[in-house]
Amino acid sequence: MFYDTASGCFIEVTQVGDILLIDITDCGDLSGGGIGLPANFGGGNFGPWVVYDPNGDGICKARRGYTNMDGMPDYQELNFPVPCNENFDPNYGDNNDNSSDLPWDNNDDTGNNSDPLHDGGGGQSNNSDTISNNIVTTIGVIKDEKSADQIVIDCVGATNLTSSQSSWLSSNPIIAKKMASMIVKSRCFVMAPIILEFLEDTSHNLEEFVENELECYGVQTLTDNTDFMDAIDDLKEFIEDIDEENEQGFEVSNIDGTISTNFVPGQHDKVILNHGGNIIGGMHLHPDQGDKMFSAEDIFKLYAYYQSTAIEQNPNVSYHDVFSILTTENGTYMIKINDFNIFRAIINQLDPTDFYGMKRFNQKFSYRKNATSTQFERKFLKSLSKLEEEFNLPKTPIKLFKLNTTTNAFEKLILISEQPETVPCN
Repeated sequence: MFYDTASGCFIEVTQVGDILLIDITDCGDLSGGGIGLPANFGGGNFGPWVVYDPNGDGICKARRGYTNMDGMPDYQELNFPVPCNENFDPNYGDNNDNSSDLPWDNNDDTGNNSDPLHDGGGGQSNNSDTISNNIVTTIGVIKDEKSADQIVIDCVGATNLTSSQSSWLSSNPIIAKKMASMIVKSRCFVMAPIILEFLEDTSHNLEEFVENELECYGVQTLTDNTDFMDAIDDLKEFIEDIDEENEQGFEVSNIDGTISTNFVPGQHDKVILNHGGNIIGGMHLHPDQGDKMFSAEDIFKLYAYYQSTAIEQNPNVSYHDVFSILTTENGTYMIKINDFNIFRAIINQLDPTDFYGMKRFNQKFSYRKNATSTQFERKFLKSLSKLEEEFNLPKTPIKLFKLNTTTNAFEKLILISEQPETVPCN
């Protein structure tokens, strides 16, 4: 992560295969030119600056907490003294008055900016003399002092660990840090049972073990829900109605741990399902005249569910709960996100929000009319594999499932010798 002097933003760059993901966060005032981003673009990764007096001598410093590239709590500290002022904001200058409250002059006689936060100590800068809304507070947590193994222990519960398991975590700090990062990204209630199972046999590769456990996360919870399965049955009835030519759908929400559905009538070629808030996914049908598999628009809708699910406000939901379901005459299918960074990388690269980007996306998931169910399934899985090859990705970001009508359980669909085969979830 680095600071861009032209825009006043902190920029984080992550490589996924041949794609670079660029996250722009915690921008200062951009009205002076910069790169033209709106105020408060990105945001959310940094806490407020905290002014403190370490030696009690009236010479204060400023720190702030943030989430680093590993998803772990960290902090930044300014390398120069700041005024001991509750209303002081290290991001900005003296608001164009000559009685500067800063240890530098943001509007000197030469027109240069000597603000060391913005330009490293001199030279023209694009930030303006505007006080931001990020007012400094003198209270708050500056840094999480917990070690990685303590974060893991707090999550899984010390009483659930044997003394040898606690010792193992302490003596394997790299793996403990990976676990702590997974807890931050996926939430404790998701990771706790997986970590406890891993600690029963630590001979596994942690990343592979966790990925395998998360592939089917939340699927059985959905199929155990009566409202959810009733909604699927309703869509099947629409499919069986030879006079039905419209798409129909349901929004699926998780409110306080309870799954609920909301029917949404559609049109001849689409159904508009909401996303955001407590909605964790949706289900819809493709009537006889439509393709019997997920379209590019359906995949982009899955991304919208992922982007907008309010996990911060919903303690019972994680990104791993997000899904999309399609019912056709060939069966009922589900897609879930296998890797969020890779999925985001593909979406950013193809940019379905752009007309030509969506056209390119559609071309990658186009199907031959009157194809068999096997051909539809194989084409979808092959299209995902081609994306993996095209962008040199370590794996495909989406998992495909199909409902077993005998057991009423979703099973993974994978290619074995170029043919789609179902594999039960563990």
